[in-house]
Amino acid sequence: MTSMLPPRAPAPATPPDATPAPAPNGVPDSAPRPAAAATAPRPAAPVGRTRTAATWTAVAATVPYLGLKLLWLTGHPVGAGDTDAMDDLWLVNLLSFGMDAVAVLLALSFVRPWGRRAPAGLVAFPMWVATGLLGTILVALPLFLLSTLLLGPDQAPPGSDDGPSGWVFPVVYGGFAVQGLALITGFLLYARERWAGLLRDRIGDLPRSPTLTTQRAFACVAAPLAAGVAAARLYWACGGRPGCRWSGRSTATGAWR
Repeated sequence: MTSMLPPRAPAPATPPDATPAPAPNGVPDSAPRPAAAATAPRPAAPVGRTRTAATWTAVAATVPYLGLKLLWLTGHPVGAGDTDAMDDLWLVNLLSFGMDAVAVLLALSFVRPWGRRAPAGLVAFPMWVATGLLGTILVALPLFLLSTLLLGPDQAPPGSDDGPSGWVFPVVYGGFAVQGLALITGFLLYARERWAGLLRDRIGDLPRSPTLTTQRAFACVAAPLAAGVAAARLYWACGGRPGCRWSGRSTATGAWR
């Protein structure tokens, strides 16, 4: 029996997926994009000529002292008045040799790439120690030379017969003075590059530190002590004698007592 329903029309064919339009550069928008390239490390700023010159000047200034200490440590008392005392002072000579060797590494850290990656404490602490030791010489040496020029060599503290030879003082302390100036110059340029952002901040704008109370306590103790030492040295410099170790000279030997 023939059905009275009208014949079913065939379902329309599903249109094929439309091809994505090519992008202006010829790559479809739906094409997988390559991963973002890794950010290249920022190249280090070139070291200036002034910092390089300061570094190698500091290294060269350590050569006389290191050479002299090395001779003394190996049993060659060149320039030493009392040769028998060299055996008793070997530990002092070894420690002083090591300290000046650290100064060489400190100077090289100002210009070498590993110096920029070194922890701040490994650079700041040796520089702090060097400033305390060499800064005193930078202040005292010009005053000593001025007094020698104005008052004559007889007023300068000469070495005794058992002390080092006369040439040891200008060689060693002259090297220390040059080394101090060079290290300070190199460190200032190094710090300006590495910690430029910190140097531009004001102390009042820095966040409060958890150790602020401890820092204030130490500062309150250190400030009066430093003021007392400064007052005593100023008093001695003006001619005061009480408490001064070098209160006069022995007329017999010419050595300071």
